[in-house]
Amino acid sequence: MGYSNENFWNERLKKSFDLQGVGNRSFSKRYNQYLYRLQEIATIRLFNKLGIVIQNKEVINIASGVGYFDNYFKQLGAAKVVGTDISEYAVSKLKKIYPQNQYYQFDISKNLPADLENKKFDIVTAYNVLFHIIEDDAFNQSISNIKKLVQDDGYIIITDTLGCFTIHFQKHVKFRSKSFYNKILAEQGLEIVSIRPIYFLFNRSPSYLLFKNKYFEKFFLKPIFYFDMIITKFLKYNSNAKLIIIKAKNY
Repeated sequence: MGYSNENFWNERLKKSFDLQGVGNRSFSKRYNQYLYRLQEIATIRLFNKLGIVIQNKEVINIASGVGYFDNYFKQLGAAKVVGTDISEYAVSKLKKIYPQNQYYQFDISKNLPADLENKKFDIVTAYNVLFHIIEDDAFNQSISNIKKLVQDDGYIIITDTLGCFTIHFQKHVKFRSKSFYNKILAEQGLEIVSIRPIYFLFNRSPSYLLFKNKYFEKFFLKPIFYFDMIITKFLKYNSNAKLIIIKAKNY
């Protein structure tokens, strides 16, 4: 039997329905909390740069996981938050944790649910998900579906490395190059309007080796988080993960 994204995430989240389960399991729960906090910071910086206001907007989050960004956008004042996930287990949990939100279980690389086929949102987010879609045809279908979900003048928010080369990193991880993204987005009438590095020292293998030591994590994790928070404010490019804002061309 081949690799199945749905089975992978169902089993993984049943074992660990928390930020470590949806994040990087090589790192501790505390480390993953800081990873997500840095994603928040990158998001708000780009929103401020582009003048994006979430208040009273309708948001759909692709691959909600444990609902971190569902909750985040609700706190920012979104009028409506719709969450989705490939994992049936995740959706069943999220419906109980966030009953005020709507949730749908489906694979973004396949057909949209009938209830969403004619829905449009001001913001479509896909944090930490597109690089888990390995097959290029499935990836292309995902971008097509995301385009269908966004208003003509709306914004799409994704994360990836956007390096010079496409790298099949693990069986469930494939980082695609910037040139690959530009080609696929152009075919859908979309374009990248802004990019911001999320991390500098965080989310790298050497830091994992250091933070395996519980004393190093206890005393240095927080200072390194603040270092990353400051340096990424001025950083224009690195090889680490990036937050990417996409819009329809001519808007």
